Amino acid sequence: AAPRQVLTGPAGGGGMEGRSWKENFKAHRVAANAGTIGEHFIYHREAQSYPGPMRRLAPQKPAPPSALQAKFRRFKRYIMPGGSNGTVGVAFGFGLPVMGSVVLASFVYSATQDNSRQYAQVKEKIEYNQKLTEEARV
Repeated sequence: AAPRQVLTGPAGGGGMEGRSWKENFKAHRVAANAGTIGEHFIYHREAQSYPGPMRRLAPQKPAPPSALQAKFRRFKRYIMPGGSNGTVGVAFGFGLPVMGSVVLASFVYSATQDNSRQYAQVKEKIEYNQKLTEEARV
């Protein structure tokens, strides 16, 4: 009886003679060499079909402010509270409510004065009418 051969590999044969084409098949090489010469590198062409995001624009320097903008910025810095220049803003913050209260009180005072003056005028007219009616009776 002949010695039995040991089976190795997927094809069952020992060594190179039994290797299948499936073991060393490289699909990417077949795809890269498919078609005519102008159609090579299919994967690269496919990547060109889906471009990446646009490049970011370089940050631009802001334009220098105009003279009017600079004056307005200085005015705001002078008026608004905070820092060493904010005393005017604090004065307005406290002064405006006090001023509003004074104005409101003056409105109330003048309204009561007007009412008392109107009442006095009406009373005077009533007395005058009564005096005329008494003179007409006599």
